[in-house]
Amino acid sequence: MRALLALFAAAVLLTATACGDAASPSRTSAEPGRGEQEREAKERREQLRSIPAVDRVAYYQLATTTGLLRARLEPATARSAAGRMDALAPRDRTLRHARDHLLAALRGRDTDAILAAATDVDGELADYARRHPAVAALVPD
Repeated sequence: MRALLALFAAAVLLTATACGDAASPSRTSAEPGRGEQEREAKERREQLRSIPAVDRVAYYQLATTTGLLRARLEPATARSAAGRMDALAPRDRTLRHARDHLLAALRGRDTDAILAAATDVDGELADYARRHPAVAALVPD
């Protein structure tokens, strides 16, 4: 019986050592800043969830569309962009205004007006991002 108890104690000790116990250093203390980065990433995800999905989609579509229009403004690109703008239904007033402004320029088909509207929309998106910093995670740098 004593041998069985000793074997059980050794198994428990071995398991605790292999899995890490309270006395062993944690991974986050072994990698400085990693725990902080993970905490900040979790906070950003939670903040992003607080933004309505229609607004997250609108922000992303507006940001990527203005970049695409500046890079390649052709009739086909403008038609495609107008279709994407038509499909958006943001709840936020700033995003609605940005969408409407860009859509009006796209329908007018004047290249200079489209590029000017894209610049204006970028400013409106920057205002929105100041109020909702979590949206920065939606669009790559």
